[in-house]
Amino acid sequence: MSPVVNIDALWAAFCDSLPPEPRQDAPQLAAWLGLAPCSSVPLSDVFKHEVTLAAPALFGAAMPSVHPTWVRTAVLAHLLGILEAFASDRIADGQVSETARLKRLLEHVRDARDRALGGLDAGLASAYWEAERRSRAAAITEHQLLSEHTPMSFADYHCLSLAKQGAAFPATLALTRMAGWDQSRRRAAARVLEGVVLGLQFHDDVVDWEDDWTRGNAWAVSLALTQCAASRSSNAGFDLVTARRILADCGVLAQMLAAARRHFRASARIAHWLGADRLSAWAQQEAVRLDALVEGERKSVGYAVRAHQLNGWALEVLT
Repeated sequence: MSPVVNIDALWAAFCDSLPPEPRQDAPQLAAWLGLAPCSSVPLSDVFKHEVTLAAPALFGAAMPSVHPTWVRTAVLAHLLGILEAFASDRIADGQVSETARLKRLLEHVRDARDRALGGLDAGLASAYWEAERRSRAAAITEHQLLSEHTPMSFADYHCLSLAKQGAAFPATLALTRMAGWDQSRRRAAARVLEGVVLGLQFHDDVVDWEDDWTRGNAWAVSLALTQCAASRSSNAGFDLVTARRILADCGVLAQMLAAARRHFRASARIAHWLGADRLSAWAQQEAVRLDALVEGERKSVGYAVRAHQLNGWALEVLT
């Protein structure tokens, strides 16, 4: 993790600040949401990418005037915002039941998130509520359109995917204001985050498309229906075998991976310009990693899914 911010220490301090019952429940939140197999997994190990929970810290090197306390406050707001966003999304999708205990805990998460953000910039105190509203509206629209197998464009995909990721922005943007960044640099920081969240989302939507399809929410198929007239006229139905054929006809999985790569490359370039070199290096590594997936997917449809499944099997067997 960042040399300035220890995610697990921040999370532990938040848990210790809670009343007795939510204090007992908080360590189980990641497991309750299906983000970790058990409550003993440290929060810092839940996600593969440091940027997911510690994005503000990765801009720290570009903000020499910002006190480490402000960075920690921004990271606290960010990680609580991200956890709340995952919870709301999975509850809305029916993947997680909103029990009374979970609901109470999330109320504390939201309160602490908003206090931390308000401590950085009082004018942004409601930013997460607006992000939640936009995210929920986008998720509802996405679910309806995908479940109806509505053909959609990459512009639709970009717009709805970005709207769902609103929680990724407020804390880092508040920190840029604390650092005295002008509008141009703040806009650049937002573009870095945009590239990161879309790069991660597009990659996940490729490797998880079959699971998404079983829930009626596969972007890959919707994008393919837009591009391939033959697929649109198909009367074969929409079982998984047919969906695989549609994707094989259109090559849309490789296009999605290539789009993810472009986003990571843009984030790497802009982050370097800002002076956030560690974030830039990570984004560039992600772009390079996608080179092989794009090439493999172009040669053999389903390559990325198979590589992801094999990697998951290896992790399970070898650890």
